[in-house]
Amino acid sequence: MGHATRCVPIIRQLLKENCEVIIAADGRPYEFLKEYFPQLELIRLPGFRVTYPSGSSMMLKMVFQAPWLLFNIYREHRRLNQVIKDIRPDAVISDNRFGLWTKRA
Repeated sequence: MGHATRCVPIIRQLLKENCEVIIAADGRPYEFLKEYFPQLELIRLPGFRVTYPSGSSMMLKMVFQAPWLLFNIYREHRRLNQVIKDIRPDAVISDNRFGLWTKRA
């Protein structure tokens, strides 16, 4: 939720500057931003939920999650490219979603 709450001042500023803002999120951040900015278009963009060990090795847990994490980064990037193709935004701002980068906006 920290990432979603940190986006609020950025979104407010963009709206103040008369920018069109479209939000992409999933899970609790999606619900939070939907409630906070009901007037904005939201796109559901599934993310990857990292799980942390309780008592076992953090390193081992991360190693087992790495292939799924990399696949999800690839999937996010493909989904973003589809959104860019459909919407043609001027800019993309991402807070800690590794697949959400582009040279096209």
